[in-house]
Amino acid sequence: MNRRLCVWVVSIFTCVALVGTAIAQVPPATPGGAPGAVPAPAAAPVPAGPTIPPAAETAPDANSFAPGIRLFIQFQLNTLGGSDFAAQSNARDLLRKTLTRGSTPSYYGVFCKEWSTACTAVLTKNPPPALGVRLNIAIVTSTLTDNGQTMDASALPSAESLVDLLMGDSSPSVSLWGIKCAHPLVMLRVQMPDVGNKPAINTSPLVGSIVSAVKKHKASDISGYLAQDAYVDLVIREIPGLAPAQVKPLQWPLVDPILDILEVRVGQYKDGVIQSPGAEREIATFLSTQYPSVPAATQKRMVQLLVNLEAYAGQRADQYINNRTDLAQLRDMLKYVTSALKVIANDKGVDTALSWLSAIPPASTPPQIFEKTKLVAGVMKTVFDWVKPPPEIPVMDPPALIKPTTPAGTPAAGGAAPPAK
Repeated sequence: MNRRLCVWVVSIFTCVALVGTAIAQVPPATPGGAPGAVPAPAAAPVPAGPTIPPAAETAPDANSFAPGIRLFIQFQLNTLGGSDFAAQSNARDLLRKTLTRGSTPSYYGVFCKEWSTACTAVLTKNPPPALGVRLNIAIVTSTLTDNGQTMDASALPSAESLVDLLMGDSSPSVSLWGIKCAHPLVMLRVQMPDVGNKPAINTSPLVGSIVSAVKKHKASDISGYLAQDAYVDLVIREIPGLAPAQVKPLQWPLVDPILDILEVRVGQYKDGVIQSPGAEREIATFLSTQYPSVPAATQKRMVQLLVNLEAYAGQRADQYINNRTDLAQLRDMLKYVTSALKVIANDKGVDTALSWLSAIPPASTPPQIFEKTKLVAGVMKTVFDWVKPPPEIPVMDPPALIKPTTPAGTPAAGGAAPPAK
């Protein structure tokens, strides 16, 4: 009996030892996984690369940091052009984090020159880099121009050159970001002294490039957003640090390019494109305040384009707008444009005749709006005998007017959709 007991006890201890050994050989459970699951391989670390010394961002003269800034930019640009999604996002974010509002004008100037040189080399390659790379470059550039509004003036030509390149891109989404980049630069340029007998803004390629971008992509799915942001660039109502009396003489050179964009928009309404119907609200009041400051030829062009806009927008409202939001925006825009025409005319008869359109009732129907807008040309002709009634446009098949209402342009490397200004 004792012998059997001993054998039994030894057997038990042997089994316990074997089970313990097996348990010891099972890999530990992964967080959130089943016990014994093989852990997933760790993600490859994103290379850190060169860094910009913190002292560079606060240096009164950052030129000595230029070589380090150049190495940092080149490394991040190379990463942006790679195939690693996480690394691309990290590179874009690192670039944007080096552009803070607390940095000195000298730092912004040095960074801008190095960034513009490096990006121009990338963007002008044949074939050009992928859309995601171009979008990420544009996004970083928008941070640079927005946060670097006080950058050293010597860097402005470099920034303008890069932004011109972005606005001229074959992709409307990149052009849209380029237009966003241009706004702070326009603000800087209009404040500069005249060059000879020309306003400083007229010596820059910026304004022409903004207009060209709108024209180039007028048939795109985001043409309305391009025009809307172009107006934001050019309608300079106030400038920090300047009194209204100081700002006013800086505004009139922007009227002609605004009218160039308005001409494109009137053509779109005439052709049946209804996109961002509220965009012209941004310019109506501005144009009316600038009317006395511009030459007679520009005055005539301004009035005729505003009359044409009302006529075609009113007809399109009657022919096809079944979206309540779009109709509300169009109604609001017509009120502002009508009020601008009343200010320009400065006539009691015009004021009375256009009173309904300058305060369109919320319950008004498209046919009612159309009937009122048809009268605008004749009313304005009582003051300006050169006004020509635009011809009515053929009724179009409604599906031809349908356009997307969400802007494209989300970058492939994790960038956000274009922010509203």
